[in-house]
Order: sequence, then C-alpha cells, then structure tokens
Amino acid sequence: AALWRELHEKLTLANAVEVSVESGRKVWISTCHLYWDPRYPDLKLLQAWLLERELSALSGGKPLILAGDLNSTPLLDGRSQGPKGAELSGVYELMTRGRVDVQHPHHPVLLRPG
Repeated sequence: AALWRELHEKLTLANAVEVSVESGRKVWISTCHLYWDPRYPDLKLLQAWLLERELSALSGGKPLILAGDLNSTPLLDGRSQGPKGAELSGVYELMTRGRVDVQHPHHPVLLRPG
C-alpha cells in the first residue's frame, strides 16, 4: 500500500507520438521523466516497468524510440562505467534486458517486504 501511495505522490511524466518516416513506415517516439531521488530505486523501477508496459501496448509492435531522463545510472553502485560483469541498476537492467529478477537489490519485493 505504501509503494502504491508513493507511486501516485512521486509522479512521472511520459509523452509518446506516432510518426511516419520518409519510407511511410510508422515509428513511435517517446520521452519520459522518472522520479529523481536515489533513495527510491524501487519506485523508479516500478515507474520504468509501467512505462515499458504502456508503451509496448501503445506501439503495438511497431518500432519505438525512448528518450528521456530516467534518473538512473547503468551500474547498481551509481557509476556509469565499471568492470565487465558489474551489477546493473534496476532501471537499466529492465530497459536493456527486458526483465529484473525478484532478487535484484532494486526490486520492490526485496526492498519492501510484506
């Protein structure tokens, strides 16, 4: 219940538009802004998951370009670069791999048990 309340209090914003390119092919372009505070990686992950779910349904399998301020770094420890195999942040893992394991340190189930 607390996570759901926070999701509604700490809003995110996204816009999406379908455009036709020169070839006539349709492409979706979206931009977003996720919550900024690094103390809430689970909230950002949930926002990113909801965004991905909605954009997938909206685009209907057409190509999609997502740009925006995800307020996340590639690596779990807040760095943008590190050794090969370094653990990814939850948002970055979701956006690049399509899923986040429930045991990931940023997963809401792990951070907010009960």
